[in-house]
Amino acid sequence: MIIDSISPDYGYNNGQVTVTVTGSGFETEGIWTSILEHPGIVPIQSSLVNIISDSLITIKFDLTGQVYAEYSLVIITGLHNRYSCPTPFIVYYPYLPVVAEIIPSSGRIDEEPFTCTINGDNFIYGSYVRMVNSSGEIVTTSSTNIDNNQFTSVFSPGMKKGDQYLVQVVNPDTQCSVDTVYFTVYDLPPAISDVNPRTLYTSDSLCEISIRGNGFLSGSVVSLLGNSGGMRISNKTPTIVSADGKIITASFDLSGFMTGEYHVIVENPDGQCSTDTVFLQVKEPEKRSFKVTVAPGPGGNTIPYGVVTVLESSTLAVSWTPDSGYEVCEVYLDGLIQKNHNSCIIEDIRGDHEIYVEFKK
Repeated sequence: MIIDSISPDYGYNNGQVTVTVTGSGFETEGIWTSILEHPGIVPIQSSLVNIISDSLITIKFDLTGQVYAEYSLVIITGLHNRYSCPTPFIVYYPYLPVVAEIIPSSGRIDEEPFTCTINGDNFIYGSYVRMVNSSGEIVTTSSTNIDNNQFTSVFSPGMKKGDQYLVQVVNPDTQCSVDTVYFTVYDLPPAISDVNPRTLYTSDSLCEISIRGNGFLSGSVVSLLGNSGGMRISNKTPTIVSADGKIITASFDLSGFMTGEYHVIVENPDGQCSTDTVFLQVKEPEKRSFKVTVAPGPGGNTIPYGVVTVLESSTLAVSWTPDSGYEVCEVYLDGLIQKNHNSCIIEDIRGDHEIYVEFKK
């Protein structure tokens, strides 16, 4: 008698299974019974053997409550001869373990080792927890199976910073949870020691600041948070981070923003934010001053007279009075003759100017 194959080659320990066996010589020698056997485990006795042909039989087993193991299917004849299948038959638990959550779900690299509670279902005695990082590397944890719904686990140090670990529970029958529950290991938060410049202006449509510290990562975001907490400005263009992570440069558009003190915050791509109390000031731009030289010719006076200092963007009105017997001949603004001889108004001053009033009899 020869056994070639069995199908299925597994079953679950919550019911019966019918195994189809192919081979030859099944009718040449009377079959007495069939068993599933594993060293150290009481053999599982078949409940029915049905000979269909010399090359095909079906065997029924009740697997209820049986232990997970790889069993050898053995046919025993009336002459007490034993014929074994070369393919093992595996008894599994009926359900996959289910991971619902891990508490806490994250930790910082400097807080290792991490102690967490894993909640779920179908955690069989002898199960274990493992973590799989984004590179597929497996980290086995030190775990305690509380019951079929909960584990407590301690994750060994040396986990990759800034990585996500898939939480898996593996039952003794090698069946593994397939739920997408992750534990995230965060890097140390960024730290700010200084910022330059310390003063920015509301007229700056593209101003740049350089921040010194450590732990800055590529892709970080720099924000300026108003002291009242109501206004937040984020970098206008992507930040630039030095190779050693100690300098980050960011640009901002402050046009139209309120003046005041702003808290400088760096947020790394992993969500970690700086907590240092480093501030800068946003002010109105300091206006420049310009000189307007007002000079009357002989035969009259002007108001104002002489060199007048004015602020940028301001307006200056100049008037004049001819002496008795004189009248205005020409008015010159920066050497150009003006058509209006009654007054001269310079608006939105952004440079030095000269006004000359010429009188005649």
